[in-house]
Parts: sequence; C-alpha cells; structure tokens
Amino acid sequence: MSSSKRSTIIVEQLRKQQMLEALSRGKRLDGRNFESYRDLEIEIGIIDKANGSAKVKLGNTEVLAGVKVETGEPFEGLEDKGADNVCRGAAHSFVSCGTWTA
Repeated sequence: MSSSKRSTIIVEQLRKQQMLEALSRGKRLDGRNFESYRDLEIEIGIIDKANGSAKVKLGNTEVLAGVKVETGEPFEGLEDKGADNVCRGAAHSFVSCGTWTA
C-alpha cells in the first residue's frame, strides 16, 4: 500500500474518532450543540448587470448567484423547443457551461 493511501486511511480513522467523541458530548464537530444553527444572511440585488442576484452566507460558507436572461434565435434543430445555456462555478475553482433543452 502506498504511503499516500495509508495517510488517507489514518486521517479518515482520526476524523471518525473525532466525530464519535463530539457526538458523545452532544456537540457537532464545530462545537455547536445539535439545536444551534449557523447565522444566515441573504442579500439580494448585489450584481448590477444581472437581472437577479443574491449572496447567501450560512456560517462561514458564502454563495453568490447571478441570473442574466435574454431572448435569442433558437439553435438549429431546436426551433420548437426552449433552451437554457447555463454557466456555473466557484470563483476559486472552475466555471462550467452547458445547454439544456426543454
């Protein structure tokens, strides 16, 4: 077994032990009680050039979403269907685009 694989197994075992210890104390891994919720913040209309946008913050996690809508010519072969061209991604990792038909 490679040292990388052994390291992964050891980390997984330690993480499992940490979770079980936290659960036995009635806590989550971040120290909150089971009944405690993370703070939630929602801001809308924060991207001026989008038709709709929002920033949602839940604890230390933030998500930014923007929607831009416009009409255009249908794709060849899809004249009688609707289509969405969607791009999604995270600022720190990737952007992925695709077209879906309805």
